[in-house]
Amino acid sequence: MAKTEEEINDSSKLIAEKIRQRRKIAYTASAIAATLASLTVLVALVYYLVAPASKEPEASDSPMGTFRNWTVVTDVDGCRLVPRKDHQHGESDVTRQPCLVGSKATADLGDTAWIASSRSGDMFMRNGTLADAAVATLLCMSIYHPYSSGIGGGFVALYYHGSTTDASVLIATESAPGAALREKLTNNKVLRSGWKSIGVPGEIYGYTALLSRIGSNVPWSELFADAISKGENGIVVDKAFGSAIAENRDAILAEENLKKLLWNRRTRDLYQEGEVLRNLKLSSTLRLLAKGSYRDFYDRGGTVAGKLINDLHIGDGKANIADDPSSPVFHESLITADDLTSYRAKWKPAMKVKLDSKTTLYTAPLPSGGATLAYIMNIMAAVKEKQKSANIFKLDLQNLHYMAEAFKFALNKRMLLGDDSFVDVRKVEQEMTSQRYAEKIMKRIHPHGVLDHNEYGEGQVRAVDHGTSLLAIVTRRGDALVVTSSLHSPFGSLRMTRETGILMNNALSDFSELEEFTRVSDDAAIPANSLAPFKRPLSSLSPSVFVTDDSVMLALAGTGGLRIPTSQAQVAVRFLWENRTLKSAIDYPRLHVDVKSGSIQYEHRMIPRIMYKMAQKGHSLDRDPEEMSFGDRYSCVCGIAMKHDVLYTNADFRAHTGGFDGD
Repeated sequence: MAKTEEEINDSSKLIAEKIRQRRKIAYTASAIAATLASLTVLVALVYYLVAPASKEPEASDSPMGTFRNWTVVTDVDGCRLVPRKDHQHGESDVTRQPCLVGSKATADLGDTAWIASSRSGDMFMRNGTLADAAVATLLCMSIYHPYSSGIGGGFVALYYHGSTTDASVLIATESAPGAALREKLTNNKVLRSGWKSIGVPGEIYGYTALLSRIGSNVPWSELFADAISKGENGIVVDKAFGSAIAENRDAILAEENLKKLLWNRRTRDLYQEGEVLRNLKLSSTLRLLAKGSYRDFYDRGGTVAGKLINDLHIGDGKANIADDPSSPVFHESLITADDLTSYRAKWKPAMKVKLDSKTTLYTAPLPSGGATLAYIMNIMAAVKEKQKSANIFKLDLQNLHYMAEAFKFALNKRMLLGDDSFVDVRKVEQEMTSQRYAEKIMKRIHPHGVLDHNEYGEGQVRAVDHGTSLLAIVTRRGDALVVTSSLHSPFGSLRMTRETGILMNNALSDFSELEEFTRVSDDAAIPANSLAPFKRPLSSLSPSVFVTDDSVMLALAGTGGLRIPTSQAQVAVRFLWENRTLKSAIDYPRLHVDVKSGSIQYEHRMIPRIMYKMAQKGHSLDRDPEEMSFGDRYSCVCGIAMKHDVLYTNADFRAHTGGFDGD
């Protein structure tokens, strides 16, 4: 039956009423959601603005060691422990026999005990010196972390003698081959990685230079024994090594020799964390060097030199003769036998900088990165002096602002530096190490805002030397040896020599951008860090020792390219002037500066309210992700501090694989 008009109207009204009710419910839900969102924003705002700035970030689980006689710290956990030999039972035991510090002026680590650079106990040192321990540990690190250091690279070492307060630095970094002429190398891509990016290695020569200067009580061959054993028997791939392999997977698979080393036949894939890897070719090369001397690596006719030059000559067999400017003869790498023969490591006086009335910094001179660290520390010392009392110096908002601004000035000015054996950069270096100049810069920093980008400088800034390992050793007498060793990038040049099994550096990539300055006709406009035969590239490596008048010592070494000096500066400021413990100073979240963009990169653990206030001052903020890829990993800083005759040590938790030992 058809509905009447009245019934239809009633139905329409009912439907309309239901629609209105549903809309009302929807509007109510939307209002509630909007209110909750507003409350969330309000809570966040209150958190940023009201939360106490003094709130401490959560501490890491990285332990701090306490020792009386000596201690060693490294970012390679497999090379941290120093076994002692039980003289009664004639066996290796880490805990049974303590290692006593000797009294020789050469900084002996042992008096009657035996020590070694690693926990295996295969190689012992009787009365070993700081140099003995360092060389053995560096060799161990070349097996455990071949992607970041090894005999195909170079290192910088700072030696501080406690009783004389004399400090010297060994520059054993790579030099450019004689054929590295910038006029002929207009394609800078070949210098980023590959055979032509390789500099003349300085690692082996540096070992001999260390042992000669500091002293050695252990036969040369015994220093190699433990590393050889580890290479032949295998090491367990740790987290850092596994991450490095995964991050560089495609490049490794594309390089035949490197793939052979890192390909696990059992799993039919590249090695991963937890798997056992053997490095037989490198062990064989180390065995040849152990039987001879450093001359076997550098001299014509040396047992290793001849094979190495042949390997570099063959390369991967894919190069075009016309691509090589160094010789009409096929030669993949620019390095010749003459380059190896003429290589020399250099001892230099340490850069000595008086930061205030009682604190002195000893660090690495050019072409290393000590001047950058000194510049930052001088500016922050001026900030401290402005506050009149170290007791009120806290790394709060204002000091963090000054720190970030100091980074911008220092990293820009750094790019005016170069190898001082080739370019005259004395004026720039003097300014960076001058207290008076730092005070002028500090006064230019606006306390409530940032400067225009070009006011910080116009240096060409590149990220450098990410493939780095470190170690530090300090004795109770205040003798210290701090070393940073590098291949410059993870896996260096991404080229491994065929017969000798040496992973080679890519040191030439650390020279200034070639495609820009090769077009410049006026030599005066060429950057100080330009490529030239036999020249060393500018480096960020800056092993350092801080000493105060009240017998406090702080030894620091870092990894992470341009983040090395900025990281070490933050740790030093927090330990020396904030009176934090060493662990707290290293744990505390850090910030860095991307000089190209001017943005502040900060760790995710940084106190939110402070970073909010930094943004209000005009800083552009870029928070580092909680889990960074290996290529962008945080800078690692390991340190040893001495207070009241007690040695404290801490390995940066950011490295994931660091550790320490001592007695």
